[in-house]
Formats: sequence, C-alpha cells, structure tokens
Amino acid sequence: MDTIIRTSQHSLLFSNKGKLHKLHDFLNEYRRVATIYLNHFWDKGITLTMHKDAKTTYYNFDTNTHLDCPSMISTVELDKELDLQSTLTARVRKCCVTQVLGIIRGTVEKQKKRQYIVNKKRAECRCITKRLRRAVRKNKPVKPDISKINPEINSVCLDYEESKDSTFNGWLKLFSYTNVERNQKILLPIKEHRHSKKLALHGTRMSSFILTDNAVDIRWEMTPLVNTSTQQVGADQGKTTVLALCDENKRSINTPKRNKDKYTLDKIIDVLKRSKKGSKRFRQAQDHRKNFINWSINQIDFSKIGTLKFENVVGLRYKNPTNREMSHWTYSDIRDKVASRCELENVLMVYDSSTYYSQRCHVCGLVLKSQRKKKVYSCKNCGWEGDADYNSAS
Repeated sequence: MDTIIRTSQHSLLFSNKGKLHKLHDFLNEYRRVATIYLNHFWDKGITLTMHKDAKTTYYNFDTNTHLDCPSMISTVELDKELDLQSTLTARVRKCCVTQVLGIIRGTVEKQKKRQYIVNKKRAECRCITKRLRRAVRKNKPVKPDISKINPEINSVCLDYEESKDSTFNGWLKLFSYTNVERNQKILLPIKEHRHSKKLALHGTRMSSFILTDNAVDIRWEMTPLVNTSTQQVGADQGKTTVLALCDENKRSINTPKRNKDKYTLDKIIDVLKRSKKGSKRFRQAQDHRKNFINWSINQIDFSKIGTLKFENVVGLRYKNPTNREMSHWTYSDIRDKVASRCELENVLMVYDSSTYYSQRCHVCGLVLKSQRKKKVYSCKNCGWEGDADYNSAS
C-alpha cells in the first residue's frame, strides 16, 4: 500500500540568539549557493551520462527543446567548473544541488509532458492540434525565483535526537555544515505539540527536514488506514454548514455549526468582513477560520464511507462580482481538508461538476434557480422542501 507524507511544524524561537544568528548565516549562504547553481543549470544546461545497474541513462537539459533534467548530479566537477567559494561543506552542497534540480524538474514538468505528446504524434504521423501547438509555444519555462528558498537537509548533516528533558522533547542537531571551523554544531531545541504527537503515534519520522528562518518542518511517513466500506456518499460545502453529507439511504450527516466557544463559520467570516486586510485582527481571523474548518471536518467519521462524491467548485468568483462577506468564504480550505482526510482514511474522492448543483431537486431532477432561498430548498414540481445543503449533497 502506498504511503502518504504529513508535516508538523516546530518553532525554533526557543533557541538563544547566538544559535539563531548562526542558523540565519547558514540559511543566507545556502540561498546564495542555490541561486548560483540554478543560474548555471538554467543558462548553460546539463549534459550528463549515468551508469547504474548495468544501465546507461542520458540526460540533456536546456530551456528550449530538451527538458530532461536529472534528479541528482555530482558536485565535485561542478564546483571546479564554477570555482565556487563557499563556507558550506560538500554534504550541504550535495543537498543543495539535489533540491535545486528538484525545483527545475517541477518547473518544466508540464511543458515536458506537452513536448512528449507532440513528439509522440510526430512519430506516429498524426496531426498536432492548434491548441497544443499554441500551448507549447506560449508556455516556455520561466526561471524560478529561489532567493528565499528553505533548505531541505537530510541525515548527512541534520539529525533529530529525542530528549528526556522535561522542558524540551528533542534536539535538532546541525553538524558538518561549515568549513570555517571543524566539529562545529548547532543544537536547536524542539517542543512537541498535539499535532506532532498524533503523527508520531501513527507514522514514522523521515530523515529529511526543511529549515526556515523561525521553524523546522518535520515530515512523517504514514500508511493509510484499512477501509472496507462500499457506501457512496455525496458532499456539499457551504458557508453556514461547512460540510453536508448524504448517503445512499438519504440519511444526512452535517458538521457541527458551532464549537464549544459558540463560534460559527458565519461569525468568523463576519469578523473578516469587518477587519482591515493585512491587520493583526485579520490574520488572526484567517487562522481562526482555517482552524474551525479543520475542527468541523474532523468531527465526521470517514471510516464508514467508501466513495465520496464532492462538488468541484472552480472559478466561483471569476468574472462574478461578490460581496465582501462571500469573498472571505474559502471553499479551497474545505476541499483540501476533505481531500487530506480521504487520503488518510483510504476513501475514494470523486469530483462532480458543480453546474446547477444547488439548483437541482434531488427527488424529481427539476432545475430552477428560484427554488432555493438561502438555506431552504422548495421544489415547485414535486413539492419536496428541506435543507438546501442536504438537497445538494443528495
């Protein structure tokens, strides 16, 4: 069974100023070297031949026609060619090159697929559509900006050690990272929290970490739960009720409308509507909104769901003017959280078109806009009347 990756973020602000100063110097140097590597690969290209397991693989990368970028490359000859003067050790530079190549591969991936289809059709003497030709011509890869890249370091120079100290749960040890002084280390204290304890209970800590200016991302490898349910359930997302579910027997399951502090999603959106964008209150309300959505969806038992039919809302505000209140309803947060739960609970998530989703009667199938008024749906054909979210999910 395929594994999934989850991340827990831990603050590094418990460290003293001396450690944070050394860490920031390391991050700045890493970002400088990464930019040098990227400019070299992007401007001069890559030509590489690799031999592994009696198999020879050729890589030829340039930003115009050949987008076959390798996933790793030796830094020995590369540093000689660049005459790179850096305080970073060879171990760190190896991690840096691998991360930069991964960024390049992700940048050119879509264009590489388009070129593959074009070359395949040419080999088969098939016609290439104008739309595909135009896409290949207009979507040329653009060099990414990695001036603020966050280093991805593995166990060759970064390790995590658990601690029995009552103050901190572990120490992040950064070693062999500089050529200035031998055996220099940075020990960063780590505090666990509820989310990381939950991931540690069900997953395995990975050996690579992502460092930022004030935090570290620890990743966990998890195996999806076993799910034998065959029940098909429809789901509809809303502003009043975060998620409304309806199973094959027309039984409805809704997320709680309010939490223990008597907050509702409507009330949080109202705070966002009345707050100045960019203010401290606005950012706090944004975090509150996301936390409320995550908490609401966590109250649903996904173990009894085999297939979840989800409304695929796309471009809701595109060329459609909305009021200030609706502009703060983030359906993408709901979708991402549901997708995360389905992945973890081994539930098949199927996206349905949202066209006339809320205007259609689930009993007779009549589509009429005037039949829905806010939370109430009343069919003028068959006479059914009830909750609008339940009707959409059915």
